Amino acid sequence: MPQGYTDTRGWFGCHLEQRHAGVLGCPQDTDTQGCSDAPRTRTRRGDQMLRMKLMASILATLVALAGAPGDGRTGRVGETPSAAAAGTDSGRVNYSPPFDPKDFVEHVDNPYFPLTPGTTRLYALRTEEDLGAVEEFVTFDTKTILGVKTTVVLSKEMMGGALVEQTSDWYAQDKHGNVWYFGEYSEHYRDGEFLGTRGSWEAGKDDVQPGIIMPANPRIRMTYRQECRIGEAEDFAEVLSRSKRVSVPYGTFEKCLQTAEWTPLEPGGREFKYYAPGVGLVLEVEPGDNETRLELAAVSPPGGMIEVDSLTKKAR
Repeated sequence: MPQGYTDTRGWFGCHLEQRHAGVLGCPQDTDTQGCSDAPRTRTRRGDQMLRMKLMASILATLVALAGAPGDGRTGRVGETPSAAAAGTDSGRVNYSPPFDPKDFVEHVDNPYFPLTPGTTRLYALRTEEDLGAVEEFVTFDTKTILGVKTTVVLSKEMMGGALVEQTSDWYAQDKHGNVWYFGEYSEHYRDGEFLGTRGSWEAGKDDVQPGIIMPANPRIRMTYRQECRIGEAEDFAEVLSRSKRVSVPYGTFEKCLQTAEWTPLEPGGREFKYYAPGVGLVLEVEPGDNETRLELAAVSPPGGMIEVDSLTKKAR
């Protein structure tokens, strides 16, 4: 088990985070509580192989569940970040958010980013060129970072039945309801070959600060920093709407939060995410010549499991 982890269930674990007022680019006049938002740990080899086989077996079903390309299912996804936000510098400025480990609570229950240990989410992943699936598991493990006990969330991305990426994300929530992002450890693969850990970062190391993945009370045009490792992880987000209607294989959701995300490391690139109250991330769209869509297809509560047969019937 990686150093710094505790395992209360003999398996991998996970957690999220939130934060305080008027920092991370959140407008001072919009909310006195600040901002908040939400995406892993290694399994034992036997568990990993079993879960990879399960992912491969339901890949075709998840693809069948996914809708047609385009943005008609969510209204407009072509909205861009505000000019001020889109022009945000890469973070090469003084960035030191107010931070006190005593302000954090045990559970992550922000309605747009709930993290209940034992919950599994399955997503259908599609590009113009390939088909895949993403599994996200909120573990029972914790990792202490900067004196804060974070939840560990494990994610695996597979394309064409092969493992592409495996990531452990670390989240924690403050007493105001902001979900903070303390970092990630990400492994990348191609054709079964390990490529490296590009994009990995951890708050507290090399002067890296934590970011916000989901604000406690997101307001329209609120912008916030999610990651801040210069040259490696520099994601920003802006709130665009709180009233989107979204249809995905798992269901239709009203009053969804829509955000735009971008990074100075990839000029001109952006993606749009949709969060349903009480559910979390339900849709992610990255427009472009090779549009990428990630759609929620199934959710298994703690102690439950996702039945391939039930997914197949739903796809018919």
